[in-house]
Amino acid sequence: MIEWDKVKAELSALKVKEDGHVKDWLKQPWNTHHWTDIFVESCRAAPYTMGHVWAVYLPLSILLILLT
Repeated sequence: MIEWDKVKAELSALKVKEDGHVKDWLKQPWNTHHWTDIFVESCRAAPYTMGHVWAVYLPLSILLILLT
């Protein structure tokens, strides 16, 4: 079962993290380091939440690829 209090706390941490914001990448979309930082820093700031996101996203994306 998902601990929603933990998710809420981690989402707050994502909003105030210093590095890895989408806005950094949007300023320099050619900068692949900014793109990578979006994923790396979100996992550092919110490992519990991002673990749940990836646990749902990855199997769904694989299933959709196999079905197309």
